[in-house]
Amino acid sequence: MEAPKRAVKFSANDWWGKTYKQMFGVDKPGQGLSVLTGCSAGATESLVVVPFELVKIRLQDKDSAGKYKGAMDCVAQVIKNDGILGMYHGLEPTFWRHVTWNGGYFGCIFQIRALLPKAETPSGTLINNLISGTIGGFVGTVLNTPFDVIKSRVQNSPKVAGQVPKYNWAIPSLFVVAREGRHGTRWHTGRNTQRSQYYSHPDTACFTQAASSASPCAARQAGVITQY
Repeated sequence: MEAPKRAVKFSANDWWGKTYKQMFGVDKPGQGLSVLTGCSAGATESLVVVPFELVKIRLQDKDSAGKYKGAMDCVAQVIKNDGILGMYHGLEPTFWRHVTWNGGYFGCIFQIRALLPKAETPSGTLINNLISGTIGGFVGTVLNTPFDVIKSRVQNSPKVAGQVPKYNWAIPSLFVVAREGRHGTRWHTGRNTQRSQYYSHPDTACFTQAASSASPCAARQAGVITQY
């Protein structure tokens, strides 16, 4: 799922960027427009990745070991039990996860690049991109990690007729997790911060192309993709 997700992320950001520049009649996006563009790209991305994320979460759950024979069996059982819309279980928290990450990342790298000294050489451009990408990835991770936790819990909560799920909508679920105590609110920040290292790569086209190669595993072995 890595290849389509990365392709949608950056192509949507490019499309929304051009659309908003035409809409607002500007040649270069400012800080606010960069955030708006990133959030719009995240919303678009969330519509694509939800079914993939649902299958991934169900297969990785230790309590579901042996329940599914594989990815396609998981899809078949979800559709059989919940209908085709069941594949979009967890859309709302996924929406907030991607909106906050993309808005934080793309908005932050715009500001960081503006604050850094202008690069005069290719190596200077590389350093600036690494700095802005790393900081942007970290900020995006801090913003979206709570929603990432909620998304996983929502998608891993089977629907029971006549019973309201413990984790349902994103915002109320944040308070539910917070009430569970300090151990319940461990947002996996360390694991998720590793994702920001992926986005510090200076050439988005480079790692998008690598992610679209034979498999995510091959790209990961090449040092391009970290676990997401």
